[in-house]
Amino acid sequence: MFSDPSSTMLQKFSKVLIGSNLGTENTQNIHPKTIVKEFSSFQTKVPDGFVIDVVNTNQELKRAIARANKNNGQTAIYLQDGNYNLGKTIRIVANDIMFLSVSGNPYKTSISGLGMKQTKGVHNIFEVRADGFVLDGILLTDAPNHLIQIAAEDNASRPIIRNCILQDSYEQMLKVSYDQASRPKNISYDGVVEQCIFQYTHGIAPYYYTGGIDALGAKGWRVENNIFKDIASPSKHIAQHAVHFWVNASDNIVSHNIFIDNDRSIGFGMKQSRRQVESLDYFSQGGIISKNVIYHSDNGDPFADTGIILEASLDTIVKDNYIYMQHGYPRAIEYRFKETRNAIIENNNTNRLISSRDGGTAKLSGNKNNLNSLTFFYKLESALTTQNILHLAQPVNGESKND
Repeated sequence: MFSDPSSTMLQKFSKVLIGSNLGTENTQNIHPKTIVKEFSSFQTKVPDGFVIDVVNTNQELKRAIARANKNNGQTAIYLQDGNYNLGKTIRIVANDIMFLSVSGNPYKTSISGLGMKQTKGVHNIFEVRADGFVLDGILLTDAPNHLIQIAAEDNASRPIIRNCILQDSYEQMLKVSYDQASRPKNISYDGVVEQCIFQYTHGIAPYYYTGGIDALGAKGWRVENNIFKDIASPSKHIAQHAVHFWVNASDNIVSHNIFIDNDRSIGFGMKQSRRQVESLDYFSQGGIISKNVIYHSDNGDPFADTGIILEASLDTIVKDNYIYMQHGYPRAIEYRFKETRNAIIENNNTNRLISSRDGGTAKLSGNKNNLNSLTFFYKLESALTTQNILHLAQPVNGESKND
């Protein structure tokens, strides 16, 4: 699998990664595997004066959510260990509602949706239309649409998703939705996503229209110290990016993340039609993509693509990233379309080209495209250690959790 099988380091990563990269096999017939992480970072502090509600069953959770929405939020709902499934979307319409696990361990506390499948209507786990939503220490899984939808069209801002596992949605896992036609000035501000796992446990998505974080109308978001794995399309079209900010998105930061076997890891911007452009200030503006570690093996993913792409993105900085690709795509970083201007791309280490497409311009300095496998895998090991990642493909326990 690796270029130097005699290297102890590369043999180690071969053992870790083999079995997690499943290409186009039928995902329904493969036992699921999960990233194993030690969640040791601090839990989000509950502000003084918040109502504390501890729940242990679906009905208790349902009643706690209803009370929090009715009483104008400022509520921390603590979930005891177990799996919760309310059978419908959890709608958050009051500010400052927090969901935290008592144990702080998302492997022990989960909320599941209606299944990773196509359905009529929209079925998320969370639909957030208010400020200050917090999710900490909880696993979300098996949604027909999104695990979480943050409504920028309602100015839903300041969400925090921390110490969580987001996995196995039929569409994008975390969606920031946006009403470009009717409410283009409404924006989601200052979101935080950190210390989380985004993964498909069968090694590939069930459908092409999926992604990790897909954020439109987002400003000042910070995505740091997360791991994204196997966000890849099985057929028809390329998947969305593992992290994508676009359509009036600005000043967002994506740094210190790990990306493994995703069709496209990070994207800022996306060119749109002339009709759509009329309500746009920009496709994406500003922001920083830095110190991420990106790897894609030659695992048979049919749409394996670039590591980082600026696609009609203004004034963006891309620096200090490590990208190592073993499939056939020729570019590790690309800056595309004439609308990509004033970009700075510096001090990145890759084993593929960094180049323009379709008229994109950038200032390049200090980049190297001769990254060798041994140097890269030492860098990957360091990043995994920093995030307390213990294993990349451990079989999931098939036993059901108590409700």
